[in-house]
Amino acid sequence: MDRSDNMAKARAVAKMNREKQKETEELINRAVASGADMDTVTVVRKDSDRSVRKERIPFGVPVQKLQGVSVEGYRLRWINDYPGRIAQAQAGGWEFVESDEVSISAVGALGFQNENLGSKVARIIGKNHDGSPLFAYLMKLPEEFAKENEKIIQGYADRIDDEIRRAGKDVEHGYVPRGHTNVYKRD
Repeated sequence: MDRSDNMAKARAVAKMNREKQKETEELINRAVASGADMDTVTVVRKDSDRSVRKERIPFGVPVQKLQGVSVEGYRLRWINDYPGRIAQAQAGGWEFVESDEVSISAVGALGFQNENLGSKVARIIGKNHDGSPLFAYLMKLPEEFAKENEKIIQGYADRIDDEIRRAGKDVEHGYVPRGHTNVYKRD
């Protein structure tokens, strides 16, 4: 969000506040005109009439700079913009999180945006070898794909564990699970 958007928002809020002030004054004038005592007139506003205060993030309080926000139905991850890494993520089903998918305060606290990035939520996390900024982009993966990935990764880990256990029975100094004995014998 650029400065002109912020200014437009501030003008809109100020206009809304002026209109509410005028409406309140009209209510008081009608009450007084109908015979009510000015000192006893109470105007009660509904919560929907109040200006909405955006979430405040105190300055100087430790904050995780890459803390996660949530997008329902997706897993989120910050992915560094190393050569080929974003393309690899996109090939795996990852998509960029757009600033309109997360709250404005979260984007302000977490994301860095400029004209070059468009609406993608990103953050400068360091610098490349040539001195240019290195970005991490907030990306999302549908929950169903994330669960498929977990199964694939767990299957791979299980195969490695099986190989380690099998090797422990046939090789001296190999892994021997608790409760098992090494059957390796020297000639």
